[in-house]
Amino acid sequence: MNRIRAGGGGLRTLETETVALVRRFTTAPTGARIFVIDQTIAGLKNAGLWTKLDCLWFMAAEVADQALTNWISGSFTMTVNGTPTFTADRGYTGNNSSGYLQTGFNPTTAPSPQFTQNSASYGFYSRTSGSGNGTCIGHETSWMNPRTGSNVIQARLTRGATFASAASLDGSGSFTAYRTLSTEYNINARGTKFTDVAGTSAASTNSEFWMCAANNTTPLYSTRQLACAYIGGGLTDAEATNIQSITLGYIAAVGAAV
Repeated sequence: MNRIRAGGGGLRTLETETVALVRRFTTAPTGARIFVIDQTIAGLKNAGLWTKLDCLWFMAAEVADQALTNWISGSFTMTVNGTPTFTADRGYTGNNSSGYLQTGFNPTTAPSPQFTQNSASYGFYSRTSGSGNGTCIGHETSWMNPRTGSNVIQARLTRGATFASAASLDGSGSFTAYRTLSTEYNINARGTKFTDVAGTSAASTNSEFWMCAANNTTPLYSTRQLACAYIGGGLTDAEATNIQSITLGYIAAVGAAV
């Protein structure tokens, strides 16, 4: 399969990465969904972002097995632990106590990861606005809660004990943390550079990323609903905005945008 009938009755030649991804799904997507997937992959490739990613998951999928599948490669299919709730074309929602998605991605053991100490990024799309709600993504040295009970973003990116803390009155939408320097990292919220965070980088802990929680010594669980998440190498300010725009295109197409 490398072609699909698009709107107007014409045939669209699919990206090779789309064909490989669809073959990895246990449950085949509909033709309409394949078209949306292909548009998204083409957009990421054209923007130079595809090769910067280790992992990309769209939890807002037709069925759960699609939601857990890494778009970038055959590695890092997520595993459900506890009772996070899957909702078709919306995503996975944490249970605030034990449920999380185990990514299998450990930056200290992954073969030749894009995500490194001084060139790293992660991001997600939250469908939940409210405060509190725990940590959406991460492990000990890289994690983010887009709106705490104190109405601030808290985040780390290859960073030790200290973290970013900046005012946030909306926990929904796209959020990206990214670093290309050892001396600072940046946060983009909903397509706009939100803040620069001064601070020397630190080596990642030997632990894997979780979704709907952070894999810390004391895990931080979330009640947010996540539609999308990604992990990769360092991004420029423009690339952080672009990856949010392109992933939002998919999210809007399936009706998950808030």
